[in-house]
Amino acid sequence: MTAITRQVGDCKVVVSSKGGMVSEFQWGDKDIFYPRQSDSGRKRGGNQICSPYFGKLDKFPNWPRHGWFREKELNLETWEDNRIDCLSIPLERNDCFKNIYATLTHTLSASGLLTSLSISAYLSSLSLLVSPINPGFRPYFPTFGECQIISGYEPIVQIKKADQGKFPAKLFPYPNFGRIGICNKNGTTIMILSGDFSPDSSIVVWSDKVEEYICIGSVFQKVGEYVELGKNEFSREIELCVAFIFVPH
Repeated sequence: MTAITRQVGDCKVVVSSKGGMVSEFQWGDKDIFYPRQSDSGRKRGGNQICSPYFGKLDKFPNWPRHGWFREKELNLETWEDNRIDCLSIPLERNDCFKNIYATLTHTLSASGLLTSLSISAYLSSLSLLVSPINPGFRPYFPTFGECQIISGYEPIVQIKKADQGKFPAKLFPYPNFGRIGICNKNGTTIMILSGDFSPDSSIVVWSDKVEEYICIGSVFQKVGEYVELGKNEFSREIELCVAFIFVPH
């Protein structure tokens, strides 16, 4: 596993070759993402790329939660415009997802970070296998014991100092203007969803250590639903984009 570090102005990212995830994202000495950690085998922190699907699939109980893209060892390509690419990664697994590819790009600027995930599928009309597609992102943010999450202009989650342990997963509708604000003692991170995110998309808020971090998942479609490639559709292009802009106190 290797990592690439890039800095523009006060913004700095560390991108891991494991799943192409941004494992660290900072503004100066302030953590915007909760830094990537492994605790008793549980992987927390960073912005995890969930592909080809988010969560667990009831019809495929033996498949790993959040897909297998985040476990792949990827080749990272860097460019002078502070772009980091992971190009045309095949999603094939156990005869499923043949001719389905993912492209991941991170672009850093002085004002923030843009992550784009594109999925391209070109299946044979004679395919007998169904490939469920419902990708998403799982960024973790530090709470420092207190945190507020705002969807559009409406507060939806308030973490207080007395809160400890689990924050059970809660589903929220797509935010107004595709914007979510995460406010903690360091400042406010504005998370902006674009591309093929839509009112049919889902937001999932969850934590198992709410005094330290909160995870805000964004999912292409509703959790548990998916595009069934190979059943009624045989080609599809999906692009999901999420930008993170940090406003310090």
